[in-house]
Amino acid sequence: MRSGDSPRGLGDGAFPVFGAGGRMGSVGAVNTRPGQLLIGRVGTVGSVRLLHEPAWATDNTVVVTPIGVDERWLAYCLMGARLGHDIVGSTAQPLITGSDIKRVQVASVSVAQQRRIADFLDDRVARIDQIITARQQQIRKLDALAARLSYEAVVGAHEVDRRPSALTWTPTVPVDWPVLTVGSQFEVELGKMLDESRQTGDHPVRYLRNTNVQWDVIEVDDLKSMDIAPHEFDRYSVKAGDLLICEGGQPGRAALWDGRIEEMGFQKALHRARTRGRSAPEWLLECLRVCVDLNVFAVENGQSTIGHLTNEQLRATRFPFPERAEQLRLMHGLSVSRRAVSAARDTSEMSIARLTEYKQSLITAAVTGEFDVTTASTRIPGEQA
Repeated sequence: MRSGDSPRGLGDGAFPVFGAGGRMGSVGAVNTRPGQLLIGRVGTVGSVRLLHEPAWATDNTVVVTPIGVDERWLAYCLMGARLGHDIVGSTAQPLITGSDIKRVQVASVSVAQQRRIADFLDDRVARIDQIITARQQQIRKLDALAARLSYEAVVGAHEVDRRPSALTWTPTVPVDWPVLTVGSQFEVELGKMLDESRQTGDHPVRYLRNTNVQWDVIEVDDLKSMDIAPHEFDRYSVKAGDLLICEGGQPGRAALWDGRIEEMGFQKALHRARTRGRSAPEWLLECLRVCVDLNVFAVENGQSTIGHLTNEQLRATRFPFPERAEQLRLMHGLSVSRRAVSAARDTSEMSIARLTEYKQSLITAAVTGEFDVTTASTRIPGEQA
């Protein structure tokens, strides 16, 4: 922006962006054309897409037709405005309107300068996006590595002497590893059914729901309470070392309870697996992780997806169960490897977050004239020379 210039709203007469021949507003199933912009109204609020080919726009978008301005520059101006953040804030149902967009303040610059800014950002944004894509690919590879490490551990891939397993998801197991049912190694109990009409408040106990149990983590920030009478407390409570397994949602998802709260119940949407002594709950958790990754429960039930993992199905499910000492040894080695993979994954995720913020800041600075794009540095953080 030149000295003395003031930002102008997109609705001002100086910017006939929405003049005759243009369309702006919420529309239903309208066929758009190249050069128009689609602004997300709900869901991906504030997202900006410059169309390069015809597309259908729904009432979840605002359609903007640039008139008298460079469409790429306008797109970057709207990206720089952080529409989803600055306009709609944190309301429960954010909604962007045409009036919101018209109020966006932009620098009063010539079309030639608009094109220079757009050319600069086209180059920088493309390079940043390439780095982000590379980091995302790294994360996918790390996730695949973590899954492979888990699989190799629970099938004993390190053992050379093997025999047929009779399992659908691994053809062989080490020759001295028995394949046993979950029920033979663990006491498996389904949680208490919640009946709101019978809640008296006489014996309130906090309890875990399906949503509290994520992979390897049990969240306790939003616990509720239900009546669990003293005579049924042992059946419907958990103690340190118990494995909680989701019946629905993502059937088989599991995490160990660490006993951080002394009295804790669990609802019917969860199974509690308590070791009978021979096998470690950590081993069962890893076997379940592998089977969920491979969609084993659905395949074995002849379905594309499985809605519920019933108590009977879980008890009857068969896994390789080496001796407990071997289970713990393999889980320790896997834990060490997983920490290294997790650290590398965290590094890539932090890099993506920094690059995403840098891209947003760069766009905002360029379109508001905070620096001269003709003399700006070509260096991108994280980009190899």
